[in-house]
Amino acid sequence: MKTLKYNRSLRLFFGCLSLLFTIGLTSCEKQEIEANLVEKAEQVETTPKVVNGRLVFENQEQFLEFSRTLEGKTQEELNEWEKSKSFLSLRAFEKTNDGISNLSDFNFPISYKSILNTEGEYVIGKNIIWFNKGLKHLIPNLDENLLKQIKNNPSLSKINGKAQTIIVDAPTMAVNASNWQFGNAYNCYVKYFNQWGESGSERRSTYQFNIWRDPQFEDAGAVYFYDKIYVKVIYEWKGSKWRRAGEPRTISWNFGFNTILNGVYGAVFVGTPGSGTRSNAGITTSDDYDIPVAGGQVIIGKSTGMTGDSYNVGINGTFTTYTIGDQANSLHQITGVLFDNH
Repeated sequence: MKTLKYNRSLRLFFGCLSLLFTIGLTSCEKQEIEANLVEKAEQVETTPKVVNGRLVFENQEQFLEFSRTLEGKTQEELNEWEKSKSFLSLRAFEKTNDGISNLSDFNFPISYKSILNTEGEYVIGKNIIWFNKGLKHLIPNLDENLLKQIKNNPSLSKINGKAQTIIVDAPTMAVNASNWQFGNAYNCYVKYFNQWGESGSERRSTYQFNIWRDPQFEDAGAVYFYDKIYVKVIYEWKGSKWRRAGEPRTISWNFGFNTILNGVYGAVFVGTPGSGTRSNAGITTSDDYDIPVAGGQVIIGKSTGMTGDSYNVGINGTFTTYTIGDQANSLHQITGVLFDNH
């Protein structure tokens, strides 16, 4: 199996544009115009175009930078961004289909699903990216005919990599946990309560721990991945089965974390492992929400290889959730160790 390869292109430079406007302008006017030019240049570099129903990125750097700008946004904010671009994402498609699509098994982070179209595609440079049955395929030269052939027969794909949720070793749950596996999450904490204080109005909040690995590209010496570590917060009510409640709620957090990547020898690892803190006084949403924890590029030297790909992660702090309009009954707070794998 070959890992994805990308041709990195040079970034555009916009500084020279300000020279066209210097004649006859005051110092303040020049500074204002130059500031506007810098702002527009940054927008050009980070904001993708929409072409044929796909997001199109100039290069891998632009893709990663834009991905980071989406992390931590509520789905209401993502809805507004997609609407402004007239773009139908996989995330929006799944929301109108009870969370189901032929790509549900990937367990994408919410922000990543806002980058994919309904077919599981986007474009970087001259390469079409397509996700299907656990693999991320790269179709070079924007070859639509080849993409069609590969969709009919995925074995024709010559450049692909495994996109996956990384298994966490030996899950150790916080107290009061209800199960060890929830969907495709390998660690979760579940809190049950009665909404509005009434019997039979059972609700639950679930904190899923996830690590998402996205294959990126390779060169002569190494293979590159990008990992996202996050906690997904889900709020549901119990009818004939557990369903998303869709009620507006406030989520806040203040925690510390540490991460250790296991099983990589002789590799250079950038971004994680590490430690840090994350906090937010409160976001309001009616939908699932991903709390970013950590992440970064993983560089695996080809001469050393990789003998494993699991993490040890510890998260310790405070998570608070309550439903707007019923704080007295729905307020719950988790304080202490939420996840501990050490």
